[in-house]
Amino acid sequence: MRILIAPDKFKGTLSALEVAENIAAGLR
Repeated sequence: MRILIAPDKFKGTLSALEVAENIAAGLR
């Protein structure tokens, strides 16, 4: 199972990459 995480609308304290990593970590 592959999940593509590509947030591009998160602005402010977290970069899109950090948000994606946090979401990925939360899914594990």
